[in-house]
Amino acid sequence: MIVLPSSSLVNGGRATRIVGGHPPGTVHTVHRGFIDYVVTEQGIARLRGKSIRERIGELISVAHPDFHAELKQDAQRLYGISV
Repeated sequence: MIVLPSSSLVNGGRATRIVGGHPPGTVHTVHRGFIDYVVTEQGIARLRGKSIRERIGELISVAHPDFHAELKQDAQRLYGISV
């Protein structure tokens, strides 16, 4: 289970904490297959046993609403998936 705020304040603006991907070389502490739940103030994403498309949809649903469109574009660009 991962618990985090859906967004944070950065340089006087808001930034999403749920992202489409990480830059090459980023260190990951937990493999995505080990995460069953992601919890934000927007809700709970249940990820266990779901396809990549379903996982993306769940994660977008718990992202800050201001970033839903951007995350959907990232899903299309990075994975060729329409959510």
